[in-house]
Amino acid sequence: SVKDSNGRVLVHCQAGISRSATICLAYLMKKKRVRLEEAFEFVKQRRSIISPNFSFMGQLLQFESQVLATSCSVEAASPSATLGPKSSSTPTSPFIFSFPVPAASPTYR
Repeated sequence: SVKDSNGRVLVHCQAGISRSATICLAYLMKKKRVRLEEAFEFVKQRRSIISPNFSFMGQLLQFESQVLATSCSVEAASPSATLGPKSSSTPTSPFIFSFPVPAASPTYR
């Protein structure tokens, strides 16, 4: 398998901005047990144009709660769980949404 051979996987969508970014964020959150903020910064450093749509961000926030709630280790959910070295040349900014984030998934009729 790709994992066994330390291979790489290309994740893509039409523009590489929302759908593929969302999949990558969810994968990192689940496999590395990191918060959305850290996964977002990690992916953004590698693909600066990512911008998951509003609905995807809401779903990622819900997924973050599930992932961190199922974590067996307190250390895994802490800020010390990282994806890799932080670049000192890249300024870190707070992860702030400029729009309201849904508290629960909407009910469609």
